[in-house]
Amino acid sequence: MGDTEAASGSNLNTLAHEAGHYNFSSTIGTLSKTLGRFNNAIRRNLYGSLVYGNVANGQNADFTNPPRGLYYECNTNLGVTDFDFLIADTPAPVDNIRRTQGLENPEDDPITYAAAGNRFSYAPGFTGSDFTNDGGFNIEYYFDPMGANEEPMDISSAVTPIDQDSLYAWIGNLDHYEADLWLAGEYLAKGETARAFLVLDNAPSRFSLTEEETDDLNDIRDIFTILAEEAVHELEADAIEDLEAIAETAGIYAFSK
Repeated sequence: MGDTEAASGSNLNTLAHEAGHYNFSSTIGTLSKTLGRFNNAIRRNLYGSLVYGNVANGQNADFTNPPRGLYYECNTNLGVTDFDFLIADTPAPVDNIRRTQGLENPEDDPITYAAAGNRFSYAPGFTGSDFTNDGGFNIEYYFDPMGANEEPMDISSAVTPIDQDSLYAWIGNLDHYEADLWLAGEYLAKGETARAFLVLDNAPSRFSLTEEETDDLNDIRDIFTILAEEAVHELEADAIEDLEAIAETAGIYAFSK
């Protein structure tokens, strides 16, 4: 059995409580029970006017490294009255979800995580209303501090919030060759040359590249090698000549002052 998604797609799934449609006291958007140790994603759902947005109980993750199991991403909670996310304490031997709640950057070694992208109701009243983990196994929750309602403000002690830049997560999950080139360029600009080259090196195995794209990728790698050693405004004459040669080979007009 491999990784699966519980809910996904380009459209937002809506789960809402409409008056008169239910005759039970507690409405739950998504209930996950004993899904096992594989990656399962609850993704892109809108939870409106419910008592609980997401509830998980039983074993929904493993204890390996890197962690595997149930994770939540890009869900929106609006008017949830009690808990947006609740890991319940039940009679089951284990109540857990994946220890790392965030978008994986699988090209990194070890794996890093970007913002999960969930939005919280910020409902008053209950302690831990944003994210309560009563399962007893600590969770690392990655969020974007600049995202609207993305920071978990009211959490239980078994949840550790970690702020991350969601832009890189979004770009990294586009699954396009051009997006990976952009991401590699951003890493190079930030001085993270090892990560930049790792993205470039992984591109041939991630995408079906044409011969022209393969040639371009080799040129880009040569350019990155030069720029990793010297700042653009401090390039030596031989480095400039190398860049001009690459541009000429690619059919691009280049000149230096």
